Amino acid sequence: MHDRVRIRLALVTSVLCGCSSYQEVSLDRIVHVELTELNGQGMTMRVEATITNPNGYRLKVVDPDVDVSWNGKLLGKATLDSSLSLPRRSSQVHSIPLRATWTNGLVPALLMGLGALFEGQGEVSFKGTVVGKAGLLRKRFPFEITEPVDLR
Repeated sequence: MHDRVRIRLALVTSVLCGCSSYQEVSLDRIVHVELTELNGQGMTMRVEATITNPNGYRLKVVDPDVDVSWNGKLLGKATLDSSLSLPRRSSQVHSIPLRATWTNGLVPALLMGLGALFEGQGEVSFKGTVVGKAGLLRKRFPFEITEPVDLR
């Protein structure tokens, strides 16, 4: 019985020590946004973004809670279409497939898009949280990034 307790204590200690060495992952820059589908329920897009993982272990990004906005107006909530894995000690561009569902329906979103076409530019914003997962450890981290988009 004492061996089980020692094994559990050693496991908990190693997990807690691993947590103390965690460094924040950062979403540094959006390189490119491509709209791949637009319909009455929402849109799908591919976002190319530079993400830095300074940790000595690979992180899997799961469970996003992301608001997508255009020129400060909320378009909808986005989810990942597939999992995203961040290699250890890396800073690289990742291709992130997202699916966003309209918050207020298609018509307001299209009207915002038409206004942007006439202006020739706009800003896309992504704000929310995602979970970084490494083995049994999970940590939710917030992010917010806004990038100009040239429509000409």
